[in-house]
Amino acid sequence: MITEKNFIQELQRRNEDALEFVVKNYGGLLKAVINRILYNFPEDAEECLYDVILKIWNNIDTYNESNKFESWIAAIAQYSALNWLRALKRLEPLVDIDELPLADKNALTGNKSLIIFLLNLYHV
Repeated sequence: MITEKNFIQELQRRNEDALEFVVKNYGGLLKAVINRILYNFPEDAEECLYDVILKIWNNIDTYNESNKFESWIAAIAQYSALNWLRALKRLEPLVDIDELPLADKNALTGNKSLIIFLLNLYHV
């Protein structure tokens, strides 16, 4: 029987079978945490899941054995998904150019993409 301590040691030795064990046994938890935050972005949730698995693999040496492994990876998933969501919100247009109260909207026709870029850049 594989214990938590055993597979963590194997992860620290960079044993890919231990990583497979994590994915099989904790993948559902990770996916649930991520999907709870990125529920409107299923493709991004999948990418975030891959990112979280890589973070676990790359940062296993920072794991403190006084904490539960499950809690540690759930926290990684939660913070990663929140950061992913923040990044997505920065990419969303904040203002629709057609809703701007301008005297002559036709004057903006040629520069619409530039104005949208500037509005998003300055979070207006």
